[in-house]
Amino acid sequence: MTLVIDALKNPGDLNSERLVLRVSESCNAGDYVVVRALEDGGLPLSGPVDALWIPDQDVEEGDIVIIYTKVGSKKNKKNSAGKVSYFYYWGKSHINWGRGYIPCLLYSPSFEYLDATKTRGGDDWEPDAE
Repeated sequence: MTLVIDALKNPGDLNSERLVLRVSESCNAGDYVVVRALEDGGLPLSGPVDALWIPDQDVEEGDIVIIYTKVGSKKNKKNSAGKVSYFYYWGKSHINWGRGYIPCLLYSPSFEYLDATKTRGGDDWEPDAE
């Protein structure tokens, strides 16, 4: 993976709780999803509780992606190492981590979705022809 989990800082403190991801190779951060998963014996259980799709952003090796749990506005700035730190906010009013929840980072450059203008199961619904 070119984005890796580096640290989980201050879990349980909403004001400073954050997940720190390190860029090990240049990529688009938008190819990744952070999942808040239930934990069992230190391992994630399938069936995520909720997820944050990281916004599209070309990032370079050595950059840092920081995801705060709290409400805020995305921004970036050059850090002391001369690389860029990207700050994103999950927008929660409660803590994300601890209490049996752990972060999982999923690489998902491709996906499928249901067109919201279509409904499944109706008499007149037909899937798009391939």
